[in-house]
Amino acid sequence: MNKHRFAVLIPARNESAVIKQLLDSLHSQEYPQKDIDIFVIADNCTDDTAKIAEQNGAIVYLRKNNKQIGKGYALDYLLNKIWKNYPNRRYDAYIIFDADNLVDKNFITEINKVYSDGYDIVSPYRNSKNYGSSWLSATSSIYFLYHSKLFRHRFNNGINCATLGTGFLISHNVIERYNGWKFFTLGEDAELSMRAVKDGFKIGYADEAIIYDEQPVTFIDFWRQRLRWVRGHLQVAKIYGNSPATTTFDPLAIATILEFLSLLSILAISIFSITTAANLWPYILLAITMLYIPTFIIGIRTIMTEKSKIHAKTITKYTYVIFFPLMILLFIFAAIMALFSCDRKEWHSISHKGKYLNELDKA
Repeated sequence: MNKHRFAVLIPARNESAVIKQLLDSLHSQEYPQKDIDIFVIADNCTDDTAKIAEQNGAIVYLRKNNKQIGKGYALDYLLNKIWKNYPNRRYDAYIIFDADNLVDKNFITEINKVYSDGYDIVSPYRNSKNYGSSWLSATSSIYFLYHSKLFRHRFNNGINCATLGTGFLISHNVIERYNGWKFFTLGEDAELSMRAVKDGFKIGYADEAIIYDEQPVTFIDFWRQRLRWVRGHLQVAKIYGNSPATTTFDPLAIATILEFLSLLSILAISIFSITTAANLWPYILLAITMLYIPTFIIGIRTIMTEKSKIHAKTITKYTYVIFFPLMILLFIFAAIMALFSCDRKEWHSISHKGKYLNELDKA
């Protein structure tokens, strides 16, 4: 296995509460530190993010632009700065993180293994560092654990995977092909996946490259995040349409459709019952049951297969899965709202709290 040289890219906007913890976890990698350069782009920050990142070993650039707002613009700006200021540093690939992430000490070693097998983009195992903080953070965690499980299946069967926002590796060849980062929708990760697969690049998956992401705890943060995601995916769909990256069977997608149809059935039966005074409550209860069961089964199966990797008490793991169908239902409502505002590109910050790797098992 070859030892490759990597540039770590971290776009950060007002992330002074968490940036140090991510940098500490990167400095603790088993992979040779001489082959890792860490770059932070402090994007429209009004706090001490840049200062803290620089004090903790990162190469920091500042960006102020109130018109071109978003992760895609920040990454493109950062890449151009690196190429201009470090022309003699040839990076084999780039690894992109969000500032609230933490990474396992073997993360870069494991993602390098899959990259060395000839993959152009590699997605990690996306875990959670705050599963037990609330039912929203827990169910959001289950959502990503499920996708890691799905990617494992796709990868083992030779099917392209996709990127899920953070912690992924992208080869220099891909970045060079697109002359930087040219994905500026709200769903820049989905846009990258669509374009890369369309252009013949291979997207792999590293099951042992574990990243810990912070999930939203409050409803307002959850709602804003999901609304942004759905708008982003709609924007990507308008540009690229369907793609081989998304055409394989996805049980959660099917369950979500069934949940939506069950919701419509509940509304229709309820209206008919009220207007005709008919006793249709047994049918309403049946529709509610059908709304709940498919996504609950997927949630509980995900917990059962991934439970050893979840940092929470056993009772917490299984208690919160009860709310997984409700989270998917909220996702459906966000999708409906996004249909009427898919061209909007505003960005809202999500509040984050600092946590170290050794604190995860104490959750």
